[in-house]
Amino acid sequence: MKGLFYSIQVKILTFIFLLLVSIGVIVVSFVSDNQRSSVLHEIDRGVYLNSQTIFITLRNIMLSGEAPTLVRTMAELKEIKEFRNVRLFRIYGTYAFGD
Repeated sequence: MKGLFYSIQVKILTFIFLLLVSIGVIVVSFVSDNQRSSVLHEIDRGVYLNSQTIFITLRNIMLSGEAPTLVRTMAELKEIKEFRNVRLFRIYGTYAFGD
């Protein structure tokens, strides 16, 4: 007997084991990449939806001619901790409601 590592059965089992491990790594990599892209897509979609909601809300308040309501709404939005920054500009480029 030449030794344990020279047996054809051990070589076949080692090959099958390495093949299964490599297939597992490929599958896990593929699934995690898909999950990552799905999560990023949903985050982008949520950000777009939220920004569109804010835009439509502010536009409707402005169209109704309620400037004090819009100023109060903007002030309340700025109080939200995670909220970034929203500014309204007039059509010719000056800051709206700054006066």
